[in-house]
Amino acid sequence: MNDEELAGAMRSGYREALGILYDKYAAVLFGFICRIVESEDAAERALQLVFVKAWSDIKKFDAQQAGMLKWLTGIARIIALQELKTIETKKNRAIQTEENFVVNKGYGSVKPKPSDALFGNDEEKEKAVLELIYYKGVGVAELAAQLGMEAAEVKSTLRMAVQNLRGLTKHEYDRGIY
Repeated sequence: MNDEELAGAMRSGYREALGILYDKYAAVLFGFICRIVESEDAAERALQLVFVKAWSDIKKFDAQQAGMLKWLTGIARIIALQELKTIETKKNRAIQTEENFVVNKGYGSVKPKPSDALFGNDEEKEKAVLELIYYKGVGVAELAAQLGMEAAEVKSTLRMAVQNLRGLTKHEYDRGIY
């Protein structure tokens, strides 16, 4: 069954089509989600939500606009970022509680580590910026604060990273890798 037939079957309420869709795309989506949340348990929860969302939103799928994998990856990214924010919120609450205990007991406060020597070269900086923005859903202002950079520097680093990726993928495409 191809993707358009699967979508049609799901629109008609044929539940087995969802199972076929899961078998076809679950592994690649799970790997993609793991890159974002970095926890197998969270990735499994997110993966289940992706297919629940796909079932409920199948009427929005348009094969002329995007293939099934691209559509599912978009859903997976949104859900994985939501899961990541939930995880980070829980961690931040635990850290804040710990910091309050340390400060209230007179042990001093936790100081943020300096970010001046985070990157050995521009390539590492570009990779970090891309990963934090795309996979972690961090905004430019928040990223600038995390990395100790100006927002303009984050934007220019992101621009250079995208340009380098375009050149890399074009080169690989020309060589027949894709």
